[in-house]
Amino acid sequence: MAKLYDRKNTLVAADMLNDKVIPWFEEEGIRLLRILTDRGTDYCGNREHHEFQLFLALEDIDHSKTRARHPQSNGIVKDFTEPFKTNFMRLLLGRRYTTRLKICKKI
Repeated sequence: MAKLYDRKNTLVAADMLNDKVIPWFEEEGIRLLRILTDRGTDYCGNREHHEFQLFLALEDIDHSKTRARHPQSNGIVKDFTEPFKTNFMRLLLGRRYTTRLKICKKI
């Protein structure tokens, strides 16, 4: 499951859950009860006005947050995310991405 967005904000976070994550769990016969995010502004805010928080409340999903200034608690996700992003971009851009990546690593 992947979806490419051109921005990162509360609506994008809610859309990803609504469009990809929740349907995937439903296809597997699993109800999504809880989600773990970092404490970024895309995921955390006033429940009455924050789009992501409102979406979680509407779907009755509990929201857990990683400990502040404790990157180890989010390490498993980070270990997955970097290779995923690299491979996704390689598929999207082909050789151009590999060449750009080599140039960036040299700098």
